Amino acid sequence: MKVQCPSGEEIEIIVSQDDRIFDIKEKIHNETGTPSEHQLIKIEGKKTLSKRKDKKKISYFDLDNNSSLIVSMCISH
Repeated sequence: MKVQCPSGEEIEIIVSQDDRIFDIKEKIHNETGTPSEHQLIKIEGKKTLSKRKDKKKISYFDLDNNSSLIVSMCISH
């Protein structure tokens, strides 16, 4: 899966259909250091996922290793 990070860097992560959005955020955290709780995920440049969707499996969103995500930062106080 291709992930465009807030820095503009693009990384690739390997996902499985059983992964949840939270698992994806953890993989991004491991690669970039961006805490999962500060990540906003946008699917294929269209739909931004709310934190309520973190427990959903990626198969729910028809995502796989050929998909692209955009990550932006959300820092709440």
